[in-house]
Amino acid sequence: MTVSYLIPLFLTLLPAYMKNQLLRFLAVGAVLLGFGTAQAQNNGGPDAFGYTWRNSNSVGGPTYNWIDISTTGTQITGLADDNFVGPFAMPNFTYYWNTFNTFTVGSNGYIRLGDNGLLIASGSNGFANWPLVSQGTNVLSPLLSDLTFVTQPSGGPAPNAKAFYEVQGSKLIVQWEQVPQWNPNTANQISGANTFEVILDAADSSIVYQYKQISGTVYTGYTEFNKGGNSGPLSGLGLNVTRNVRNASNLAVKYTYPRASTYRYVDASVNWIHNPENLAIAGYKGQPINITANIRNTGTVAHANRIRVFLNLLDPQSNIVLQDTINFPAPLAKGKDTTVTFPKSFPASLTPGVYLAQVTMRLNGDQLLINNEELSKISIVDSNASGEIKVGFDYNDPNVLLNLGSTGGTSFDLPFYPAKIVGVEFVSTWPEAAWFNPTINVPDSLAPFNVALYSGPNLPTSASLLTSLVVDKPSTDPSISQEADTIGTEITQGAVSSYYVAIKRTLATPIDVPSGRVYMGITQNRTTRFLWNGLVYDSLVPTSGRAFEITAGVWAPSRNRSEIEVPFRLILKSQGTVTSGPRAEPYVAIGNLYPNPAQGRALLPINLRTAGDISIRLIASNGALVREEAMGYQAAGRNEIAINLSTLHAGLYICQVNTPDGVYTKRLVVK
Repeated sequence: MTVSYLIPLFLTLLPAYMKNQLLRFLAVGAVLLGFGTAQAQNNGGPDAFGYTWRNSNSVGGPTYNWIDISTTGTQITGLADDNFVGPFAMPNFTYYWNTFNTFTVGSNGYIRLGDNGLLIASGSNGFANWPLVSQGTNVLSPLLSDLTFVTQPSGGPAPNAKAFYEVQGSKLIVQWEQVPQWNPNTANQISGANTFEVILDAADSSIVYQYKQISGTVYTGYTEFNKGGNSGPLSGLGLNVTRNVRNASNLAVKYTYPRASTYRYVDASVNWIHNPENLAIAGYKGQPINITANIRNTGTVAHANRIRVFLNLLDPQSNIVLQDTINFPAPLAKGKDTTVTFPKSFPASLTPGVYLAQVTMRLNGDQLLINNEELSKISIVDSNASGEIKVGFDYNDPNVLLNLGSTGGTSFDLPFYPAKIVGVEFVSTWPEAAWFNPTINVPDSLAPFNVALYSGPNLPTSASLLTSLVVDKPSTDPSISQEADTIGTEITQGAVSSYYVAIKRTLATPIDVPSGRVYMGITQNRTTRFLWNGLVYDSLVPTSGRAFEITAGVWAPSRNRSEIEVPFRLILKSQGTVTSGPRAEPYVAIGNLYPNPAQGRALLPINLRTAGDISIRLIASNGALVREEAMGYQAAGRNEIAINLSTLHAGLYICQVNTPDGVYTKRLVVK
């Protein structure tokens, strides 16, 4: 008779309270011995703020009720291996003491609340337990593990692996569908298929994880894996749900927001400079540029003290060329943010170059000082120059060959419009220290770079291709020039040395750009890592926050964009009279509905980058669609939309705004 047969027989003879204690002991023991296949416990918490969780096996826990959005939701494109995409819009959701209306999605089984995505990848032993904030703040992870949407080494799509999101009334649902584990010991380095989801309900601030199917062998090199849990905005806030076990299929886990919390924290932060999308803009000499910054109350109480915000503008030699100060006249409510514009403009006499904006804030009693400063770049060019005008975010010492890779991309909001793109430039290397073996693969040593330019408000997967070109080996391509910043000389086949070369290509047909964002991406086909050249990244900090990585043709924000600069440049010429400069705002900004609560009518400020038709959907708190209305064609720029509420009953509604640049959501109270 086996032990597995004796355990259930023995349990029938025990009182209920002893049975529960024994089951918990056995579950923990099973995990430690390596044959656990379910949760080690059925509930947990509270953390210091008051969050608790229960699963569907717990008394008072949630009921497993799978909500399938694989045929109705929006498919999330761009997920590959160890990357993230977004942000995407969602209903206003309160998490701890902050409210979020955007989120990003990670391929490794998590979402992060807010505009700023984050890559969470495995360390030497796998993934750490929650709530380790160094692994990421404001993260919700139903299944943090080494999942992948691609096979290896071909980089092709993993069979049936997809992800979706959908807003249903007050709920946001994010679903991973048939996503395998990465495992180098299996065919195509994938194992199993995992289908699970996150459900956020703005009505009660609850969080639900649901697991429909969990399968696959975890890589034996990982001792830490399958981490279910969450992290809050600060160290120590959050809860671990599962660790080092295979989550049970047909299981639900629910986080409950505390009815009341005595947690107190005093903090404010510099949220962003210029715009939430990135950390850099470009402009032209003489243009009146004013620095804009967003300050957020990241604490739990309104600030009774005045907040002071300071600006230092540093030139390329680190000399201060402009200083300014703003005093907030009133307290900033908890969870709220405000955008300020410093009144002093760039001096018209500034010479072209890459400048640094340093924004610092001060608050009496602030308990976290590390978030009180942000740095951002401003690339200034001379739009009246008769020759070539290079726009990029500079580099000092391009000595990083990231992951021995050969793909990368960046985005440009041009310093002036209209403009003509006449060429491209990037830096390549063959650094001696990077190679594990001095033997060079002959086919790969001749692999050219493929350079492509795109235009559009979205990632290049849905943007327009402007041009593509092939950059061959310098010795066989006379159009490549080695400019003055070249270090060393070209190497011969089979030799190994350290050198950097600025590779420049003049476009056969220049491209006119009247407006809009431009993307530059470079890929290189190869069978091994030993290339005649690899792309160079600079570890210069701060960065422009514009770096992308390209995996199997899919673009995603670089996992290292806060640590590296991509030394790519566009070479421009001005086209007649300059009509506009840097885009100092996000491509679309949805303001707050006002008045709110409202009666009869509400107004919605909106700032469009792309002109087009606008429509709204009003959804009741029970999820019912109560109105859908076309608001007509709206021009690019600032608009204000009037929403008729005369026939609506009092209550909470979700207002979905459909624009040419995306779908955005606001909460509205009708009285």
